Amino acid sequence: MSDECARDKSKTICLGSDLPFEKIIAIPSVEEMEHITINPNAPTALLDVVQEIILDHNNVRDLFARYIRATDINEKQAIVNTILREIAVHGETENNSVYQRMDEKNMKPLADHSREEHQEVEEALLKLGSMDVQNQPAHDKQLMEVMRLFQEHGDEEEMDILLKLQSQLTTEMSNQVRSF
Repeated sequence: MSDECARDKSKTICLGSDLPFEKIIAIPSVEEMEHITINPNAPTALLDVVQEIILDHNNVRDLFARYIRATDINEKQAIVNTILREIAVHGETENNSVYQRMDEKNMKPLADHSREEHQEVEEALLKLGSMDVQNQPAHDKQLMEVMRLFQEHGDEEEMDILLKLQSQLTTEMSNQVRSF
């Protein structure tokens, strides 16, 4: 594939120009994340939940970078299988803990929006899961779509939704959310 690149977390990950878009995902560096402020008065358990969600997002981003660097088709398939599993588990646990608490805190529209985004990602994942990695151009294109949807969701969650949730939760509720 032409123009492939995958670098460390502070660099852009992209695939070739034969796809509908060349740049799929930019993983922010620590310096770029400095504009995110954490409420120091927020319960510690919630901070852990926010960190766990971001860690999940970054784990999937890292897996995607590994996929791009991989040259062996069996390794690529193993990585895709892991991406499929990680996103599915992440979505399910977020839905069963975080979004339920958002519903309880009059944040239902945001929770519903996040659920819709998860549904879009899941539909793209189902299509990817049914594809053969041997059909590399089509498979890569679908993986790019999964990652585009996942990245959009993750960015919105990390930059907006989780911060709003953090400001709404009490210590008791954050301990319940921590089941994440």
